[in-house]
Amino acid sequence: FVLFPQSSIGWGYYPNTNNEKIERFVEAVMEKYPIDPYRIYIHGLSNGGQGSYLFAYERPDLIAAMAPMSGSEGFGYRVTYGYDGNGLPNYYPPEETIVHVPIWQFQGANDGKPTPASTQFSLQPILDAGGNIRYHEYPNTGHNTWTKAYREPDFFSWFLSKSKLTIHSFYGISEICEGSTQKLGVTGGFMDYEWEISTNGGADYDPFAAIPGRPHEILADGAGLYRVRIQRDAGNGQTIEPEWSDWSEPFEL
Repeated sequence: FVLFPQSSIGWGYYPNTNNEKIERFVEAVMEKYPIDPYRIYIHGLSNGGQGSYLFAYERPDLIAAMAPMSGSEGFGYRVTYGYDGNGLPNYYPPEETIVHVPIWQFQGANDGKPTPASTQFSLQPILDAGGNIRYHEYPNTGHNTWTKAYREPDFFSWFLSKSKLTIHSFYGISEICEGSTQKLGVTGGFMDYEWEISTNGGADYDPFAAIPGRPHEILADGAGLYRVRIQRDAGNGQTIEPEWSDWSEPFEL
């Protein structure tokens, strides 16, 4: 299923009632058709790329991966959700929102809005939080990165390889030293989570405790295969009965 919402007033501003409409529309389609709720992706061009960030910040539980083209958070500024009592902007904290959402950012080297520097400035807080960003900058290209991006051989397969059950290792680390720990996680906000570890190649799994107060994340303390499953409920903005997902593909550390 592919949905192409259109807007005459733009996407990348706050508050954005269009995003609320898209949210309701997507959830209505999920109820009616056999759509995998763990494999919903978002993609946008230019202002639509900016809007995809805003949507993902607001509903990271719904988005399994995103690919903005020629559009970053606020075209070089961090996305806000209003202002505090002192008139200062409230920024979406990446560590509480999209740090676990894989991002493939497309940028033209000659683009003036957003410029490569402004896009990288917008992405830096996500990287600092340990996020998963694939940055692709096309030389001698202006704003129309999509004419090249759609030709990337793994454009669609990259999306399909991602799921809300794809375990994210902070800062892309896949190795662990004796006596150290490595943070792994998936998006927060679901009803419940269960983690397991196998130290014998997947023959057997044992329960693994999550970080206190952050059930969607663990501090892995040794080599092994780690996996997770998620319980979804209506409290997550969805009108489905509580149910457990299948176990994720194991993440090897």
